[in-house]
Amino acid sequence: EADEVIALISALSHPSDEHPAAAERVAAVLDIYQEQPGVLDPSLEAMVLPLLSSVRLISRGELARANLAPACRVMYALCKVRGYKTILKFVPHEVHELEPLVALLNTVPPSEHDAWQIAYSLMVWLSMVVMVPFDLSIIDSTLANAPIADAAHEKGDEATGTLVRTIEALARGYLGTTGPARD
Repeated sequence: EADEVIALISALSHPSDEHPAAAERVAAVLDIYQEQPGVLDPSLEAMVLPLLSSVRLISRGELARANLAPACRVMYALCKVRGYKTILKFVPHEVHELEPLVALLNTVPPSEHDAWQIAYSLMVWLSMVVMVPFDLSIIDSTLANAPIADAAHEKGDEATGTLVRTIEALARGYLGTTGPARD
């Protein structure tokens, strides 16, 4: 089963109409391991890294947005079975991931059917990236337009704030929801 699951997960980074069915198959296989989740440990890295690679490609526009929900469905299933803290060990925490990740999370419409799984998965990754000690002024591309952003913020226009304001607004927004994305 491990080879099948890894093959299905790897296929998520290639364009296909079969992704929702593949994601459901992977989730069904992972659910079998809820009683003994530690059995998955030797294969976790081989499962998590291709999923996050798919999300990276989507955030850069190199892979269709339709691939996001299936990838995040599998990511949520992994977190549900093995626990998000265990999955975080395999999540990349490079600083350059922050802006694309926040931008992608900011585009998730709450009305989308699988929005909560997408939000949960992206927030798990974001929780790791924001913990890395770095100066936001180095990576925040909105600070190049700081006077414009500050003026917009003073007028109450939260849509054109800095990266920190965007992250804060996203976090506050998900605190008001019910379900796993709130965690």
